[in-house]
Amino acid sequence: MKRYLLVVLLCLLPLGCALAQDATRGKSVAGKNWHPLFPKLENFAEPKVRRYSVPTETDDGLSVSAAGREGIDVKALVRMTNGIDADNAAFLKRAKAGEAITNKQGCIDSFLLSRNGKLVFESYFADSTIDKPHFTMSVTKSIASLGIGKAIELGVIGSDKDLLVDYFPSLDRSKLVAGADKIRLCDLLSMRSGIRVDDKKLSRKEKVGRNLEVTSLTLSAPIKPGKEYKYQGTDPNLLSHLIGLKTGKKLEVFLKEKLFAPLGIKNSYFNTDAAGQTRAAAGMQLRSRDLLKIGLMVQAGGQWKGKQIVEKKWIDKSTAIHVDNGRAKYGYFWWSQYHTVGGRKLLVKSARGALGQFIFMVPDLDVVAVFTSYGTRKPSALLDRVVLPACVGGARSK
Repeated sequence: MKRYLLVVLLCLLPLGCALAQDATRGKSVAGKNWHPLFPKLENFAEPKVRRYSVPTETDDGLSVSAAGREGIDVKALVRMTNGIDADNAAFLKRAKAGEAITNKQGCIDSFLLSRNGKLVFESYFADSTIDKPHFTMSVTKSIASLGIGKAIELGVIGSDKDLLVDYFPSLDRSKLVAGADKIRLCDLLSMRSGIRVDDKKLSRKEKVGRNLEVTSLTLSAPIKPGKEYKYQGTDPNLLSHLIGLKTGKKLEVFLKEKLFAPLGIKNSYFNTDAAGQTRAAAGMQLRSRDLLKIGLMVQAGGQWKGKQIVEKKWIDKSTAIHVDNGRAKYGYFWWSQYHTVGGRKLLVKSARGALGQFIFMVPDLDVVAVFTSYGTRKPSALLDRVVLPACVGGARSK
């Protein structure tokens, strides 16, 4: 009997790993730590020798131009994209062989670059295409920040200095943990809410999160808002619940109406939590081109095609540095970092998501770059070593 149980367990063990289909051999390969968002191997594009071509102009509102005409070192970017293809081929080989693939050993699947407000370089890899929405992980937070700014502009929210508890009138304030009534919206936006809930002490019902505000504000350790930075999903998700309560619409709907529609973004997806509200911490899916449009709009001070989509004062405030603890320079769900290229110090503002999702904005160069990935940290290194130098040192062609 024991031997029989052992055989059954050994047979079931591979099912605990995420499976990817190897179409070339017609059988499954199990990769250790294979992330469920990684590509299906049968959809993985074969590597190819890449040459530069001007991006295609479509009806999505993006203007295009030749990279050389905008002062970009095209050869450097072509070498980079061929290197990405080579890395991805190695990734595919390891995956098909069933080797262990960690969340940091994946592949880049799109790279887009704009200069002077025009799309000048566009490449897709793996299973990515021009029309396919891609998961964005915590880039979702940055987009949620734009939604909060729009809500303030429209009077749905009074100010980023407002107290959180004032937006949840049904809360029993007698049960709030010490300090919960002092949390301001700006504390949530900068990841300094002070909320510290030990998930190990929560019941299953509490973990489900149908009443996130009650769980966060009554079961936390004593709260000291505005003091200590801690990156966590609770803070953006509370703001999503606030929008849902105040507008009667999920944050997703609010964003689609007030932000995406004016930008011509038609293909987007969001995740919903157990309370029926939009998950603002992660879960949004957008096309790479639409991520670029958001970056262009933010870099233009909230403008798109001559229209003010989000107030400039909110763009300035939300992308400013509110937290600088030596490790993170953080705004209202936006990041900042300094890069030195050729002796020139450049401020790079960004939206970032796990597994290698980035919108990089470089105001001094009028550059916006987008990377989407399946589990790699390479985009940051490529920005520093290739993309920025290509934009600084590129010779403008006629």
